[in-house]
Amino acid sequence: GVVTTGTFPQRAGRCMAAMEVESASASTSTSCGEVEIDGAQLEGGGQIMRLSLGLSLLTRRPVRIHSIRKSRPKPGLARQHLSGAMLLADMGGAEISHAEVGSTELTLNPTPSGRGGGGQPRTLVADPGTAGAITLLLQAALPLALAFPLETLVLRGGTNVNFSPSIDYALLAHAPLLERFGVPAHLAVVARRFNSQHGEQGEVQVSVTPPTPTSMVEEGGGGGSSDGAVPSQAAIRRLTPLVLDDPGAPAILEGVLFGSGGSGGGRGG
Repeated sequence: GVVTTGTFPQRAGRCMAAMEVESASASTSTSCGEVEIDGAQLEGGGQIMRLSLGLSLLTRRPVRIHSIRKSRPKPGLARQHLSGAMLLADMGGAEISHAEVGSTELTLNPTPSGRGGGGQPRTLVADPGTAGAITLLLQAALPLALAFPLETLVLRGGTNVNFSPSIDYALLAHAPLLERFGVPAHLAVVARRFNSQHGEQGEVQVSVTPPTPTSMVEEGGGGGSSDGAVPSQAAIRRLTPLVLDDPGAPAILEGVLFGSGGSGGGRGG
């Protein structure tokens, strides 16, 4: 049946707990059904879709999202959102429906094997063909990069785009924070693109080192088997906890200014 009680994180937590209990009893099924998400909640933007798809893949629960970006001037999926959704489905091994520009609905059904590409590390490319924010693709993909074999992510679009985190934030804040959790993420900026530019796409190549050799998937029977890969709570607990009440003192402050050059072809200083 369709599960609609509570928020997705709450439901996802209950599903993961049920998976661990049933795994211990050699059962491979759970009482958790398809999760239905109203994409118009709160600000009603693309982040609801990205988080919902990621949680669906990590918990192996089907999800249906409706009213996607309903309150936006152009409702439904733009190219950047579609590119991100297709990337996640490919990373996690899932069937996706209604995936087209302008669609206000998506259905994601994780496959039983749970591993795209047969469980072998791969290089995946996400290219919306626009200046859509690369960092939003990155936000969606990083959690799955901890759970599924991956060599390199090639993300194309805009590196410095209005109303989105810049790639510099990802380099100087996001990646170092992940490393403190015990998950080194290497980001290489191949080319920059500002949202005011025309021409070549920006490109960022990403590689992630999971905290254990077997990634974040428990080996063994039930929900943690290599045939039905389900990232378990035990695996997530292997991340290094952070101490947030002692941030330390700033050692150095740096400023970097980039410019797209403008119509006159000048260089940013």
